[in-house]
This record gives sequence, C-alpha cells and structure tokens, in this order.
Amino acid sequence: MNEKEFKLLEKQVIAEESKINRIELTIYSNENKIDKYASLISVSQKTKLKNQLIQLAKKIEKLNISSDKKILKTDSNATKKQIKHATGIKVRIIKVEIRKAKKQLAMMNAVNVTKLKKSIKDLKEQNVANAIEIAKLQSQAKPIFKQYTKAITLKKSKDLDIAISAKNVNA
Repeated sequence: MNEKEFKLLEKQVIAEESKINRIELTIYSNENKIDKYASLISVSQKTKLKNQLIQLAKKIEKLNISSDKKILKTDSNATKKQIKHATGIKVRIIKVEIRKAKKQLAMMNAVNVTKLKKSIKDLKEQNVANAIEIAKLQSQAKPIFKQYTKAITLKKSKDLDIAISAKNVNA
C-alpha cells in the first residue's frame, strides 16, 4: 500500500469515526436532558406550589381589606353579629379560592409532569435509535477499520525494518 492509498484510508476512518462521535454526543446530550427533566418534575411541583400559595396569600389579603371596608362603609357602628357574618362570608370565599387554587395547581402540575415524562420517554427512544445507528455504522466501517489497522501495522514494521537496516549499514 503506497502513501496516497494510506492517506485515503486514513481519511475514510476519520470520517467514519466522526459520524459515530456525533451520534455519541447526541446520546450524551439526550442523557443530560433526561436528568434535567427528571429533576424538573420535582422542582416544578415545589416551585408552582410555592408561587400558588404566595398568590393565594395576596388574594386573602385583598379579601380581608375589601370586606373590612364594606363593613365600615355600610355601618360605622357595625355590630359584632354583622362583623361575624361578614367574616364568615370572607372565610367561605377564601376556602373556595383555596380549593380552586389547589385544583388549578394539581392540573398544571399534571400537565407539566406529563409533558416532561413524554419528553424523557422520547429522548430515551431516540437514544435507543442512536445506539442502533452507531452499531450499524460500526459494522459497516469494520472492514475499513481492519484494513487501516493492518496498514498501520505494516507501516510500523516497514519503518522498523528501514530503521534496523539503516542501523546495520551505519554499524
């Protein structure tokens, strides 16, 4: 095998290896996404719950202020019974708000978790397909890799023979 043929074979090997490396990088990237999504599932639930509770606290505060103002506007000499009645209404409104918020939160989390789980499933399937693709490329490139390994071995042995003969000539 002459130098030109060897260089051509070397280019083929590099091309095949780069195809395989690209797919391996995709697999690695997908695995990172899977880890990220898996952690997001638990984090998103906690974050959304926290945000929802903050919003709920603001709503409750608004309800307290507005109902107090109503009592004062209607009657500055509001009786204990009127205040208790207004407070009861306020508590019922807050309870309804809490139930709505919890339902909404559960739905939002279910949708997000479902989306993330689907993304994880898709990425895992993609990784399986990528692994199959790598196996195909490796089996297709096997003869080229074998030929290249033989060529390197021959080249090394020729270089060694040249070095030995040059040493014998000089001795």
